[in-house]
Amino acid sequence: MIMQKTALWYQQKFGFNVLPLSGKKPLISWEEWQNKEQLTEDIKKMSWNSDTTGVGGMSGNKNIRVLDFDKIKKPDMIITFIEDLGLPEKYPWIVKSGSGEGCHIWVTIKAEAKLFEYLEGEKSNYKFSLIDDFADHLELRWKNCQTALPPSVHPNKNKYEFVNGKPDEKPIELNVDKLIKVLKKYTKEPEKKIKDDITLKTTTDFIDKKKIWSAIKFLGPNLQKHCYDDWFRLGFALASIGEEGREYFVKLSMLNPHYHDKENDINRKFDSLLKDYRGDITLGSLFAIAEQYGWRKPMTKFWIVKDDKVSISRRKFIQFLEENGFYKMELDSGYDFIRVDKNVVRRIEVHNIKDYVRSYIRKLTIEELEGVSRGDVLDAVLKSSNINFGQGALEWLVQNEIEFAEDTRDSSYIFYNNGFVEVTRDRIELKDYKNLEGKIWEKQMIDRSFNSIDEECEFELFLLNICRKDVNRYKA
Repeated sequence: MIMQKTALWYQQKFGFNVLPLSGKKPLISWEEWQNKEQLTEDIKKMSWNSDTTGVGGMSGNKNIRVLDFDKIKKPDMIITFIEDLGLPEKYPWIVKSGSGEGCHIWVTIKAEAKLFEYLEGEKSNYKFSLIDDFADHLELRWKNCQTALPPSVHPNKNKYEFVNGKPDEKPIELNVDKLIKVLKKYTKEPEKKIKDDITLKTTTDFIDKKKIWSAIKFLGPNLQKHCYDDWFRLGFALASIGEEGREYFVKLSMLNPHYHDKENDINRKFDSLLKDYRGDITLGSLFAIAEQYGWRKPMTKFWIVKDDKVSISRRKFIQFLEENGFYKMELDSGYDFIRVDKNVVRRIEVHNIKDYVRSYIRKLTIEELEGVSRGDVLDAVLKSSNINFGQGALEWLVQNEIEFAEDTRDSSYIFYNNGFVEVTRDRIELKDYKNLEGKIWEKQMIDRSFNSIDEECEFELFLLNICRKDVNRYKA
């Protein structure tokens, strides 16, 4: 009950709306508390149990906001940034994040028209690139966001900590003119300005409505009880296709037995998602989340039957390849074709694509062929081979911007044929590649499987011996 006591302290002393967390994820549905002030009794009724590892504070209520720096590279610049905001040298509401690579600055900021004019409208969250790259990015978490508060425990087992000691007063109110001046000094154009281009690209691409409905109908009843983060990401994924996503979002929400809002409330929520959409979540996230819950994506049929003749739809053929991980990657000069499978990337040639398509056709079931023979489909592919596998056609594959996995301050990764091994201070754990944050090149994999053994190995005994059996020295 320590976290419940801590949550009550934040609520009673500073007026925070709070949430129980497991890692970074809320253990309750928290949409209700985005616009409603919590009472002590509300907090006591929440799920404070053995799964609770932290307390989340909500942005927006009582003008409480968070300035969040991620992956800080030059700590001195953060100090200068704080000074320019007019905050005290030992400002108590500075929090070192559990990752050890970022910090949160809790403040209060009034909603003034001149700020929204600079930010081009009110949103839940604003993301900025930094001029001097002294951190990966800055976020202004304005409203409807939650951020872990000390002494919450990060998924890597480290705690969030106040840098300058425990606060005794509410977060300081920032002067809006000074905030705008500081943002202009330290940040580039807000990333939100590219939103229209991203949204336009997403909405003009071909949308497989059958596939979307399949995922929605599966996810609706299968989303877990405390799944707000997944539901939120699904909402943004559907917002990526604009108004076309509304019907799917309403259906998803109304199918879920744990979500009880009325249709009008769900529509208002989607209005907010459209307004806040930044372009960093795409429709692919809908399918990725669905697959994590056990959904199997329907096959894209890339052949057409007309007058008893089978032919290949070029548009659907390209869509089929993209759905199965085939893309192009830009190089300094030209591009390569690649395939991404379970977060593993490898360069491919045209003959690899042909091999995959031939193997796929041979595995089609009678039901999937829908009345035509396997040979008819293969003949149609062969007849149009020079066109569909030609450079001009394959250049229509989407260019995939790959974000590769990297070691962090607290975790290192080793890649094997049967999965990747995450090594931290406390544990060594084999995980499936689908759970890897980021991607790797196939050549990074060690060409053997990883097997964990319980008994001491020769190298471990060697280390113990040179430490003269001193366990503390060995662990150091």
